Amino acid sequence: QFIADHVETNSLFHDDKECQGLIMEALKYHLLPERRSSFQSPRTKPRKSTVGVLYAVGSMECTKG
Repeated sequence: QFIADHVETNSLFHDDKECQGLIMEALKYHLLPERRSSFQSPRTKPRKSTVGVLYAVGSMECTKG
């Protein structure tokens, strides 16, 4: 749903044919689970996990609660 609602409709991706192809591939992969075996590619194979750290930094304005 996120891909269809936010990524596919984002104007940044409209002019890039390669991005459009990847978006379409992702939509098909998620919307047609019974056909996933035909969508096998390096992008759909599980990746090895790596040990690492992810830092997230954010803030909130105190006046907005």
